[in-house]
Amino acid sequence: MADEKKNNRHQLIAGPSSRSVYARKREIGLIWLNRWGYSTPKLLEELLGLKKPAGRYLVEKLVKAGEAREVFVEGATAGYSKLELIEGKRTEVAPFLVMLTEKGKTLAQMMDNETEGSNWTRQLHGTQAVKHNLMCQYATVTFKRKLGADFVGYMPEASTETESKAGIKQPDVLLTKRVGDQYETIALEIELNPKYNTHGALDKALRGILYALKTKVQSAVYLFAAGKTGERYQAHWNLGKIPVWKKSAAVGWVKDLSVPPILIEPPYDKALSFSYPSWMRGTPWK
Repeated sequence: MADEKKNNRHQLIAGPSSRSVYARKREIGLIWLNRWGYSTPKLLEELLGLKKPAGRYLVEKLVKAGEAREVFVEGATAGYSKLELIEGKRTEVAPFLVMLTEKGKTLAQMMDNETEGSNWTRQLHGTQAVKHNLMCQYATVTFKRKLGADFVGYMPEASTETESKAGIKQPDVLLTKRVGDQYETIALEIELNPKYNTHGALDKALRGILYALKTKVQSAVYLFAAGKTGERYQAHWNLGKIPVWKKSAAVGWVKDLSVPPILIEPPYDKALSFSYPSWMRGTPWK
């Protein structure tokens, strides 16, 4: 048992050039934390292909170097209550997140030439936002594992927030994969909660996906925790058109009847798939 624990610890520094191996894993971890805003040791293990508890040891190294900090989530199981983030001694009860310090963020931004990083304060406004962010991270590492050597990169919505100011929702995650000597981009959308078309919620979400398909991705995948919600989305998509909604000062969101609906035409109609993975109903990041 002692030898096994020692081997797990040294997954981070094993190999003929232990320093370079750790440096590469550290770089990948820092960029991941910079883009997502926070993560967990389990997700870092999944990302780096490490065995438990190597992610814990990586976090310890980052904390010791002053590049990351542990923040505990108060009331993480209390529904939609406001989060309180407390720094202090870790317990087995209080779930915790790993975040970059200012030093770590500066280093990560020097390593990552694709983004300045996540607006993570926006992602921490409630427990559901944290759960959604972590589920998006797990979906990303799952697709990374599935694509293997063809996986090229990822970009979370939190790192492309400025693009959302056009009023059209951006995909939760953009994945890039290699196809022969070409590259393709996949949009990932994660839906955890039951959703109806009240105030055009479904239409607006699907409009965002259609816009992404027309402008920057070759395919899209919607992942659902609940099959019924997925069926509603799919039924709306299969209608072949998306009504445009506008905000009325009197009654809120209403259909804009002065604008024709947006048609879902080939090849975009076949470019969106719907999936219901079992891990969406759990907490795979813990």
